[in-house]
Amino acid sequence: GCQGGTNNTNLSETNSDFGNNGTCWRFVSRGSGDPYLGQGGGTPQYYEGTDTFERAGPALGSNWNTSHTACVPEIFNSSDFGGGSTNVRCLATWTAATFGNDQFSEITITSFTTNDQVAAVVRLSNGDNFYALVSDGASFLLREFVGGSGATLVDLSTPYPVAGDTIRLEAEGSTLRAYRNGSLRGTTTDTSFTSGANGAYTFRADQGPTSRIEYWHGGSLNVQGGGSGGVSCEGSSGLCDDFERVSLGSNWTVVAGTPQIYSSSDFGGATADAYNLVYWSGSSLSNNQYSEVIMSALPASHQVIAAVRVADASNFYGLRATTTSFEIFKVVSGTPTVLLDLSTPYPTATDTIRLEVSGTTLKAYINGVLRNQTTDSSLASGSPGVSVYLSGGTPTSRVELWRASSASESGGGEGGGGGGATP
Repeated sequence: GCQGGTNNTNLSETNSDFGNNGTCWRFVSRGSGDPYLGQGGGTPQYYEGTDTFERAGPALGSNWNTSHTACVPEIFNSSDFGGGSTNVRCLATWTAATFGNDQFSEITITSFTTNDQVAAVVRLSNGDNFYALVSDGASFLLREFVGGSGATLVDLSTPYPVAGDTIRLEAEGSTLRAYRNGSLRGTTTDTSFTSGANGAYTFRADQGPTSRIEYWHGGSLNVQGGGSGGVSCEGSSGLCDDFERVSLGSNWTVVAGTPQIYSSSDFGGATADAYNLVYWSGSSLSNNQYSEVIMSALPASHQVIAAVRVADASNFYGLRATTTSFEIFKVVSGTPTVLLDLSTPYPTATDTIRLEVSGTTLKAYINGVLRNQTTDSSLASGSPGVSVYLSGGTPTSRVELWRASSASESGGGEGGGGGGATP
């Protein structure tokens, strides 16, 4: 019932308005070592995958394997996943990252009619062996497919999903769990498949399916990560990077300065008096989005910036943290302007700051608590990112972990506030 995805847990019976009247928690794992000492468990195994399908089609692109069946899924209306073949599953799996055997697949439904199926898929191998969470508007089933033949493991019964709902299938060991809008609807055990890829499909027996999927999100469960003292991406909903490697890699686009990874654990920058700014280009997100960073070092006068709607070095929104200031600002055509001074208490190292934009509304959070919000209409599109900066010098401020996703615009569904068009 809390804003931000299915990994949040509603801890208050009076929770409403996305948590403004209640309490929500998101836990960040410290790896397999002692959580109080911050001992990590080695290099993280993955980043989570997301796709909003908001691009020109028809091809899904190189992040997807579409060769599993005779039906090749496509992008429809520059916004949705779907397929056109009769009586063939239009199935695709994510290939941009390798996930652990304990994994999840989550989809948001654009539309379907009776007999039009949509499904979240996990542990697919050989194209026709996998688990699926399937709905057609008149049923809700947890199924397994062996050699292409399906069998129902759990009939999840009513209420059935409707357009706009998000359904999620998790496989952990031999346990399978089914969710609708963040609420657990059923669980069972099965040992048929222990590994494989995850993704989604659409299907209709008597004609080409008209069902559509608006958003897909998948990844590993229970990933251990982080070096000594590092946090990990476990439990994160959406994109996540803990910088536990040597270089930034191809998922990031550098737009200003010399952003880089330090000590195989932290994001930083090597250019003086520059934003040292990157934005995420590994997958696309809605223009309604958030960027969230956990800081690991924040010396006096040095800045850490969570950025959204980054178009280039001269156009973006930022939430700027220093030891003596905390503010929402914008850079338009190269000119920075403070939009809102958030006042004290100012952030410190190890704090989490988050900037969220939805429409013209910008919201600033620190450690999960909304500090304040404002409106601005200067920038309507772009990607989430992160930056470090020091006026007149080389910044030594550092970021330990970055998260981002599309921002929810509306709630609803089971659990009160768990729905919405995009997680």
